[in-house]
Amino acid sequence: MKILSTISIIILLLLIRNSASFCQNATTAKKIDIVICLDLSASTNGMIDRFRESYWNILNEINKLSPTPQIRIGIVAGGRNSYGKENYYVKQLSDLTDDFDALYEGMSKIRTKIEGCDTYVGKEMECAISKMNWTKETDALKFIFIFGNGPVNVGGLDYIDQSHF
Repeated sequence: MKILSTISIIILLLLIRNSASFCQNATTAKKIDIVICLDLSASTNGMIDRFRESYWNILNEINKLSPTPQIRIGIVAGGRNSYGKENYYVKQLSDLTDDFDALYEGMSKIRTKIEGCDTYVGKEMECAISKMNWTKETDALKFIFIFGNGPVNVGGLDYIDQSHF
């Protein structure tokens, strides 16, 4: 699982780094919204720790872009019984925000624990698309990054149909 999470973080960093051309020709800072969907089920136990370890590295990469884009990050999590069966075990942990310290503090409160539970990645995407306060600017970049090991076509929205959100 550690290799999977390391690869996921590298892919996220590459996406951000490749956003440089989006920012370089701009006279003003562009907006980039990123929602991270975290699988917190037993099969990914410890993934939240590895994400927290990489969090500041991700933000440091963003700050290397010029002009520095206006970044907001939101967190959706799934795979915890405590989030409720009626919600498909999915919960919005943080709306899109540029208060990165508060976001990190909130993530620090998520306990690493083994909790067997179903995961519905489609429902995580549905939550990310419908409950987040996405920027209305048409030239903004919008990313949903799924950080887990569940199939992306289980429960909720079909990821292919949502590529236009």
